[in-house]
Amino acid sequence: MRKIKLEDLLGSWVFSSMEEWENEDIHAVDVAKIKFLHNGGVMNFGFVFGLLDYRIGKNRVDFSWFGDERGKEVSGRGYLTIDGNLMKGKIFFHFGEEIKFTAEKIKD
Repeated sequence: MRKIKLEDLLGSWVFSSMEEWENEDIHAVDVAKIKFLHNGGVMNFGFVFGLLDYRIGKNRVDFSWFGDERGKEVSGRGYLTIDGNLMKGKIFFHFGEEIKFTAEKIKD
């Protein structure tokens, strides 16, 4: 596995699958995305909206996040790997769900 570079990560990625979630649930409010900027990121899926803080490691990116799900504060952590335009990872809710996901890079 090759080292992940910042330029590989930056930009928007659309969630294409989330373990145990139906496609219409993933995209319930809007197109479900995760977007990485130079100083953090944002994500939305289902009724979840969150802000990200990330660190690029040797072979993966680790992140923490906090946000809102239907008016309730939620937070967690996650990790991901990148292979070309395909991202795979896992999102964890503190004291809750674990969701494996895949996402595809899109043009901003």
